[in-house]
Formats: sequence, C-alpha cells, structure tokens
Amino acid sequence: MPITNTNIKTRQDPPPGDTSRSAHTASVNVKNNKESNELKFKLNKVDKTLNLAGMCLNIINLRIGLFMVLFFLLINSFVLHRSALITYKILIDNSIMSMSRIEDMTGMLETSSIQYYVYNNESLSLPHIRAKATEDAPMTWKGKWGRRFAHYGLGEIRWLESLEGHPLRTMDPSEAVFFVVPIPVTAAMFWGSTNKKELGNAFEAILNGALFQKYPERHVVAISTSEKAFGWSFWGLSNKEMKQFDGAMVVRDSDRDRVDKWKHENNLTYCIENDKAGKIFTKVVALGFGGDGSNSHYAYQAATLENWNKKKFWFFYHTRESASSCSSTAIRHAFFSNSTKPTLLEHQPVSIGMGLPYEEWKQTYENSKFCLVLRGDNPGSRALLRSVRNGCIPLIVSDPLPFYQPLYERTLQYDDFALIIREDDFLMDPIGSLDTAVSSLSPANIMHKLEGLRLLQRIIAVDQPGSLFVQAFSREIVEAMKENGVATEKVGAIL
Repeated sequence: MPITNTNIKTRQDPPPGDTSRSAHTASVNVKNNKESNELKFKLNKVDKTLNLAGMCLNIINLRIGLFMVLFFLLINSFVLHRSALITYKILIDNSIMSMSRIEDMTGMLETSSIQYYVYNNESLSLPHIRAKATEDAPMTWKGKWGRRFAHYGLGEIRWLESLEGHPLRTMDPSEAVFFVVPIPVTAAMFWGSTNKKELGNAFEAILNGALFQKYPERHVVAISTSEKAFGWSFWGLSNKEMKQFDGAMVVRDSDRDRVDKWKHENNLTYCIENDKAGKIFTKVVALGFGGDGSNSHYAYQAATLENWNKKKFWFFYHTRESASSCSSTAIRHAFFSNSTKPTLLEHQPVSIGMGLPYEEWKQTYENSKFCLVLRGDNPGSRALLRSVRNGCIPLIVSDPLPFYQPLYERTLQYDDFALIIREDDFLMDPIGSLDTAVSSLSPANIMHKLEGLRLLQRIIAVDQPGSLFVQAFSREIVEAMKENGVATEKVGAIL
C-alpha cells in the first residue's frame, strides 16, 4: 500500500498566543539542563574514578613486572649458583673418582700374583761388573760425553736385584709369564772391557738359548736406560746379531719411536734423536732414567698432605748459566730476563736461580712444594724422578715428555701426579703461567696428585720398604704383551 501523509505523525506547532505551551517548554528546558549538568558531573566523576583505577592498575602492573623481573633474576641466580655448585661438585667427584682409581690400582699391585723367570747364570748377571759399579771403581768408559749415564747403570742394578730377590720370581720357567735377562747393560758399558766382550758374550748366550728361541716375544732381553748409548756397538753386537732380537721386549728410559710419530703427526721439529730400536723390538717399555728414583743420595719424603703442607717454598728451580741444545735455553733461562723476576710470583717464598751451593740446594729442594722440570738437551730430565722421590709435585714444562717417557703408563698418567704447562704458555708468561696453574688447584686436586705421587714413589724407590716396583714392572710387561697379541698365561699353561 502506498505511503500517505495520514500514516506519518508530525510535530504540531502551538497556535499563536498560546503562552502556556511556551512556559511549559521553558520549564522542561531548565529541567533538562539541570539533568544534563548532573549527568556530566557524574560522568566526570566516573572518568576520574576510571583514571584512578587505571593508575592503580599501572602501579600494580609495574609492581608485577618488577616482581617478575626479580623472580627471574632470582631463578637465574639460583640456576647459575646451582650450575657453579654442580661444576664444583663434578670437579670434586672427578678428583674423588681419580683417588679411588689410584687406591684401586695400589690394591691391585699389592695383591699382584704375576710370576716371572730371571735367568740364574753368572755369565749373564755379571756379578764382577756389578761389584765394580757399586764400589765406584774406576770406569773403563772412554767417552768425554755420557758419563752421567753411569748413574743410570747403578739404578738398573738396583732394579735387577729387586727382580731377583722378590717372592714373585719363580725358578721354574713353566710357571713364568715372562722372562728377564739380568745383564747389567749400562754398568757393563762403563765398568766392563773396552771391547764390550762381556756384553757381547752375554747377549750371544741368550740368542742361542732354547728358551729365547722358543719364546722371544716373552723376553725382556735388556734393561738399558742410558739414553742414546743403546744397542749395536755399545753392546758389542753387529747389525745382524741385533736383528735376532726381533719380537723381543726391551726396557728403556724413553720410547723414541713413539715420540717420533708424535712429532710427525703434529708437524713439529723437536731435535729428538731417533734410533733403530723401534724397528727391532716389538715393544719398548719406557720407565725413565734408572738411577735417581732410588738414589739414596737424594732425600726420600713420603708424599702425604701433612709433609707437603710443612714445606716452605712454593717453587724450586735452579739451572746452569751455560746454554742448552735443542732450543731449550729460552725455556731454562725464562726467569732471568730483565722483565721477568721470580719476586713477582704471587706464591711466595720461592727458590729460583743459578749456582746455589749444594748443601743449600739440597735443603731448599727438600723443603719445596712444586719442583720445576724443564726441557733441556732432551725432553726428559733427571729432575723428574728426584722430585717424585722428594715428595715434591713436579711442574713440567716439556711438551714431548709424556710421549718421550710414558712412565708406568698402564698404572698412572702424568696428570695423576704432576702439573703440566705448555711451553708456549710458559715462554709467553713464566710468572703468570705458574701462578695460574697452582691457583687452579682445589684441595681435592692437590690430594689427588699427592695420592698419585705417593703411588709413583712406591714404584720408583726400590730402596724403600713397601716398594711396588716389581709388581708395576710386571704389569707394564704383561700389558705390553697383550698389546702385541701375546698370550699372558703361564708358559706351562700353553705348552
């Protein structure tokens, strides 16, 4: 239906002259204005209330934010603190585990039952040569070099006498796991005939013996710790005769073949003399220089925490003014440059210098906590075993040493009894590198190293009661046999 006007209601204006309608309108307007003002007032009040509420919310939010920040900081602090505690606990646990391992190894050696056979033949043991060496008779060695090797010869005799007199030695070859040839090799070089006749005859007797020909891989044919004075003409043997030792074992001061491989693998140029022994002997067992570990001229102090804490000097190192070979002079004289003074060391007092009178040297050495072992003419140093005997923790600066002389490696690692500083770090900062190395040791670390030092003492000091040299020696030989695929049962069990 179409939309018409009758369907729409429009506002009707009042007729002219109608004042009642105007008055009514005015009254309504006044009333409306009043209500509008009241509404505005209320709205303003609401706005203020809302603004106040917003401010309160902002303050609350700020406080919540601050609380959350503090909460997260607290959590983070707790995590970091817990992480530090865990790290410290791991270090302690590792030290405890290491000490437990050393205790286990000590117990294993103390209960060892490995039997061995030592040839009982004076044409091999050469008692007259041994007597000359121990009585300090005049030497027949004509060389101007190498006279210090004589000390190693005396140490080898002490080793042989320990093996000969130990209850684990069997007189029945069938009960033995391995065989020891008791030739005093280095002593014979220094106190035997100049043509090495005694040595040549002794080795010839072994090479022609039925036991060696049947079991060459079970034989320790020589204990010779005289550095490069080894084999061939030193023993009175030809190259052809030396080759007959193929497959046998030898005990040396160092493992030249191993350190040579380490040099080539790392592209290094250390002037370490190699020799042909690695091509002949199936296994070289490196046990360090024979003499100083059991040299009674040097004090013996059991490596205990009580004894170590009583020592006065933190570091001990004294050297000669003359230069050393193999680029080692820079290492040995690092403390004596114009800019490097031992008095700058944080750990004091120390005894570092040159030319100390012997009696003062001896007393100070015996009263030192850390004894420096620095590379010299070769990677090894007699100072290492002296420091062990003295109960002084060795502080080693010689990168090749663990490869050159892996001392009783099946029983202990260098980290068990010594601190090692890289040569480059030492040369860059002799003072800081020493202080940092010592400051990094926790009480648990020190205890671990003293436990390792104590075990090594019992191994190298054959002149002390409770020595474990024979047991540790036997372990090294048997493990070397295993590495070469040789059965380690007694000979009688495999016949």
